[in-house]
Amino acid sequence: MTEATHTAHSMTELLRQHYNPDGRAMGHLFMPEIGAPGGRRRADLLVAPISIAGAKANTLIGHEIKVTRSDVMAELADPTKADPWLRYCTRWYLVVADPALIEGLTIPDLWGVMAPPSGRRTRSMTILREAPKLTPDGDMAPALSRLAAYMVGRLEGVVKRAEYDRDSWKQRAERAEQREQEARLNGGGHVSPHTKRINTIVNLVEHGKHDYKSKMPYLMPDDVTEQDIAEGILDLARCRSIAREVRREIDGTIREVERALNPFAHVATQLAAVKAKAESIGERQAS
Repeated sequence: MTEATHTAHSMTELLRQHYNPDGRAMGHLFMPEIGAPGGRRRADLLVAPISIAGAKANTLIGHEIKVTRSDVMAELADPTKADPWLRYCTRWYLVVADPALIEGLTIPDLWGVMAPPSGRRTRSMTILREAPKLTPDGDMAPALSRLAAYMVGRLEGVVKRAEYDRDSWKQRAERAEQREQEARLNGGGHVSPHTKRINTIVNLVEHGKHDYKSKMPYLMPDDVTEQDIAEGILDLARCRSIAREVRREIDGTIREVERALNPFAHVATQLAAVKAKAESIGERQAS
């Protein structure tokens, strides 16, 4: 039997496109490779639908991804391996790289089955069997706490990546501006339209420096050379360019942080609701 060509990574990307298509507002909290509460087991992917009003109450979809027949058979040999997360989920899917991987096999009744897009489908996964609606078992607080911790880590990662990208861009910009400045002052190399405009400005300044009949409103001191003027203009242009890009990077970082915080806020809201309910039950039992 020929194994499917998909990898776990490519399958995860197909699922991302299924739940959060490119070019659309994020509709799902997407959490790959997330450890279960209080244990070493993990889910290949958890998905929590969100809306403008917040997270949809008690909705958590689990996914176990398999790309080979042997992996599928190993999973089916001990279905209880899914329990650490399945007990908190409202649906659970076995996601296979090819429908042929499950031919002749018995899938647990509580599991749905997904496969890559097929036929006219180019984005949406193929639902081979719809997952039945499940009722989470017991207290959701451990699961929500784990989701909250995951989102904190995700937020920290977004900020670190944004800071790294910002610093890298600043360094590249400084090196590029330095090379352009050296080419301009040495009179060699490629001269960009930007540098040509600066040359024109330098010539005008030099003209105003020696022509007292010009209408330029200032006179340059005799000890200021053309090189001094050129360096000053280039430094100013470079600083302005970097400042504009840094502002754009900061705006981008703010947007990334807001996107990361948004689903985290939904999880935090659910945690607060669970806590309030627990406190209410405790008060009633005490009375």
